Amino acid sequence: MLEDFHDGGWGMYPTLFFGLLALAVAALYAVRPERRFVPLVVSTSLLTLVSGVLGFMRGVSASFQHVTEVADRSLAMVGVGESAHNVTLSLVFVALVLVATTIGSVRTARTSAA
Repeated sequence: MLEDFHDGGWGMYPTLFFGLLALAVAALYAVRPERRFVPLVVSTSLLTLVSGVLGFMRGVSASFQHVTEVADRSLAMVGVGESAHNVTLSLVFVALVLVATTIGSVRTARTSAA
């Protein structure tokens, strides 16, 4: 797991930061399901996704930029694969955020029905 994080490059750090922030906000929403938290959950989740995609694109760009410097052109695909760790991390966080948000939504529906 740590090797995947390292392979993803610098883009993993903002993705981790924004993902943890989104998860914290979603956990707060799960505990206290108030409507005011919904825009914050959505925006931090999108920020996590955008950060992961940005890290991925930067990694792909760097891989193709340096492909002319190596004899084995397929090595660029290794760089693309390593860059995909950024998107994977962002999707893991967004999935966890969705679980927490679903819990908050269920709690809201139960209190509204009562």
